Amino acid sequence: MAGIAAIIGFGFFIIGIVYGYATGSIKKTSDIPDMMGKGLLPFVPVIVLFFAASQFLALFKMSSLGEILAIREPSSSVHSTPERSSSSSADGCLWHSVPCS
Repeated sequence: MAGIAAIIGFGFFIIGIVYGYATGSIKKTSDIPDMMGKGLLPFVPVIVLFFAASQFLALFKMSSLGEILAIREPSSSVHSTPERSSSSSADGCLWHSVPCS
């Protein structure tokens, strides 16, 4: 069952070639790759976009930049802004709602 897509695709490929020879749109075997290229031409921008997006996501995951830039929400309220501490501690922690480690 894993190779069913390849079998169906190959079947449509053969049927398309037979149909092309029968209708006369394929006159020689060098017409087949040209027609395949013309059929894939509208998808090229999408393929390039997906390639660039996949490279970005892979580099983003590999660099762990998401974990570095992640900001925790304050525990008291989601929409409130944290208040500034009147005195800063020695480790530089200035926010009451975000615990310092």
